[in-house]
Amino acid sequence: MYIIKNAKKGVFMNKPTNYTNVFSALSDKTRLRIMCALICANDSLCICELMDTLKLKQYNISRHVKELKTAGLVLEKRAGKFVFYSITKADSDFGKHIIKLLKTIKDKVITEDAIRLKKRLAIRKEGKCIVGMSK
Repeated sequence: MYIIKNAKKGVFMNKPTNYTNVFSALSDKTRLRIMCALICANDSLCICELMDTLKLKQYNISRHVKELKTAGLVLEKRAGKFVFYSITKADSDFGKHIIKLLKTIKDKVITEDAIRLKKRLAIRKEGKCIVGMSK
């Protein structure tokens, strides 16, 4: 059973938004890395998968995910003890352009994140997250 917490009226939902909040949320390298990881995964990611992908502590990722949720860029859903994060569906032209723009980022750190993410997703059991990175 999934419980989805709605993002605020945001960039991806064809509703009014404060565009400065979106650009503010995307002005931080860690938040860009989170967004790129979520786009690369093309699926929801749990916090431990983001931790392993970005090599950052849980509190740091949670703080940045909160900013992305506030801007309407990320959705949160709960499944048992796990919290999964995903990109808010892009229904507006602005949202689609933001996703397209993020896909064009060519950065060494983001490329390394994508490699770690691929390895991390490969250890899922039946498509579900398992806690901890496999050696």
